[in-house]
Amino acid sequence: MVCILPGTAENAVRGAAVAALALAATFAQSGQAAGFTEYLGGGFIQVREGCEDFGWSGTHQVMIRMQPQGMQGNPEDETQMALIMGTGTIAVRLDIDRGVRRSYVPTEATYIWNGPYSPEEPTMSFSFDPDGSWLLNETASMDRFHAIVENFNEHEGCRVELFGSLYRN
Repeated sequence: MVCILPGTAENAVRGAAVAALALAATFAQSGQAAGFTEYLGGGFIQVREGCEDFGWSGTHQVMIRMQPQGMQGNPEDETQMALIMGTGTIAVRLDIDRGVRRSYVPTEATYIWNGPYSPEEPTMSFSFDPDGSWLLNETASMDRFHAIVENFNEHEGCRVELFGSLYRN
């Protein structure tokens, strides 16, 4: 926010300079973000077992945002994924270094429900379906994204399935 005192040309010039710098910084940041390979989409989470005691049941719509590791502009050792639901958000960083045929515990996780919570050692794990779509190269979409999530939301024994369809942004 720029505050210009009335009647002073010097303050008007300073305000214009600050606004120009802020605008330049915004464009520079958007140019950096455009260098990432990102996939956006949505789907649903189907609660399977062990979640009822924690208040989870049924099916929940989810928006998915992902930056797969090793793709243009993305880190070589980190896949970033956010699951955005009507009640909150789960953001994780995974090192999917051995492909989709393994189970991966996030290197970092943040859960945002009534406030952010980031456990020191996350226990939630993702197993990606090798028969679903997974990006082994930079394709335009993942039509059949599927993962089994154990200890969903850090709840021991809570198992859900994540289904989605993503498109390259």
